[in-house]
Amino acid sequence: MRFNKYIMRIAGFSLLFSPGLDAWANEPLRLHIDLDSAFYTISTEEAHLTNSAFAPLGTNGPTRPDRNSTILAQADTSDVNTVDELSDEKYKDRLFTTNKMHQYLGIGAIAMGLISALAPKDEDGLHEDAARVSTLLAAGAVGTGFIYHWEDIGGEGGLSDPDNMHTLLAGLGALGIAISTATAPDSSHASTGMLGLTAMLIGVKYTW
Repeated sequence: MRFNKYIMRIAGFSLLFSPGLDAWANEPLRLHIDLDSAFYTISTEEAHLTNSAFAPLGTNGPTRPDRNSTILAQADTSDVNTVDELSDEKYKDRLFTTNKMHQYLGIGAIAMGLISALAPKDEDGLHEDAARVSTLLAAGAVGTGFIYHWEDIGGEGGLSDPDNMHTLLAGLGALGIAISTATAPDSSHASTGMLGLTAMLIGVKYTW
C-alpha cells in the first residue's frame, strides 16, 4: 500500500514538472496576452486613422471638410438638378402664346402685303383680297403689341431702345398698309403700301 502511495506521488510530481503540462498551464495566460496585444494594435490603428482623416493642412492625411464647402457643393447639386428638370424631354415649347400670336400676326401682315403687291391688279381679285387681309393682320399685330408689350414701350432709352423702334416702325408700317388699302385704286396707293411693308419689315427685324 505504501509502495503504491509512493508511486502515485512520484507520478504526480513528474506530471507537475513535465514540459507539456507547463505549456498547457501557461496557455490561457499567453492567449490573454495575445488578445490584449491585438486589441491594443487595433485601437492604435483606429486612432491613427482617426487622426490622419482630420489631419491639419500640410500633413500626409486629408483635411477635415469645411462646412462652407459642403454648403456650396449642395448648392451646385441643386443647380444641376434645376438644369436637368428644365431640360426634361417632357418640357415642350408651346406653339401658341400671346407673344407668338403677336409675331404671327405681324409676319402674316407682311406676307399678305407681298402677295398683294405681286398679284395681278384685277378688280375684286387676289390683289384686293390680300391687301384687305394684310390690313386686318397688321391691325391685329399692333393691337396685341400694345396689349401684351405695353410695359416694354417708352422708358429712358428713346429711339436707341429696340422695343421703341419696333413699335414706331411697325406702327407706321401698319398705318401705311391701311392707307394703301383705303385709297385703292388710286395710283399712289402702291407706293404707300410698299413703304408700309418696308417699315413693318424693318420693325420686326429690330426685335427678331
